[in-house]
Amino acid sequence: MRSEAKGQMNVRTTLFSDSEHEEIRRAVAAAEAATSGEIVALVVPESDRYREAEVLGGVLLAGLLALVAGIILHHVTIWFFVPAVFILFFPCRLLFLKVPRLKLSLISRARLESAVRERCVRAFYEKGLHRTRGETGVLVFISVLER
Repeated sequence: MRSEAKGQMNVRTTLFSDSEHEEIRRAVAAAEAATSGEIVALVVPESDRYREAEVLGGVLLAGLLALVAGIILHHVTIWFFVPAVFILFFPCRLLFLKVPRLKLSLISRARLESAVRERCVRAFYEKGLHRTRGETGVLVFISVLER
């Protein structure tokens, strides 16, 4: 069995306890002993950054906040709104960057599935599972954001 902790340690520690991680390791080892397959379990925080959702979320939230601020300040003009949206965009986009769950409502199901599939295929080749003895590599891929 290969250890795939590099770059995934923080996800593993928050997603699985040490005892659960050990249980997974034992289950993989038992499955590998019973078959000719080489199994790699990989957990990633997200399959893609979804930059388009960060930008869209930043623009929409900044526009909403600028509108609310304009109404509260009784200053609803284009000369207030456009600069306010521009200034608010950056912290709003940062919010979507720091809280990835917010992006999910702005991404289509097809886009999510495509991103997970592409990341999974890339991981399969990066881990060299296509070059195992008898070509029996198995990847158990978990992308936390997309579930």
